[in-house]
Amino acid sequence: MKKVFILVFILTISNLIGQNEKPWENAFKNAETLKSDGKVNNKTVHPIKIKVSDYYGLEPDENGDYHLTLNESRQTIIKLEGTIDRKEGYHRVTWKTDKTYKWSNGMVTDEFKVVNPASYSKDGKVYTMFGPLPEMKESSVLVTATYGPYEDSIIIHLY
Repeated sequence: MKKVFILVFILTISNLIGQNEKPWENAFKNAETLKSDGKVNNKTVHPIKIKVSDYYGLEPDENGDYHLTLNESRQTIIKLEGTIDRKEGYHRVTWKTDKTYKWSNGMVTDEFKVVNPASYSKDGKVYTMFGPLPEMKESSVLVTATYGPYEDSIIIHLY
């Protein structure tokens, strides 16, 4: 059983590493509908688009920003969702924030990752978790997702 698991793991990793195709090179596959201004049918093409998962009922305001009320006693965790232009295969998306955050237990201080740094797409969807601490109340976080040379960002205001 252990040998089968190791073999499946090696095959999966070699398949991911062996992909020498760059997914962003075919971001605009349908050249017939693409106009020279980067728009398709008068809509701007976005190879990646991120948002807060619909599960939480948070809607962006008129500026596209989200407003999140934090739990006062523990970390608040929500899922961020992204859509990329490629449904086939698995594609890496990296996530980062505009600031670094520190957390201390009184003896040791560490950098605290507010967002998981990477995830892989499946069927054109990609997810990561966002987890601010109560100490971050009254601040705003810019979260950026990068897919190949493309980026999308959202701002989450913490209350």
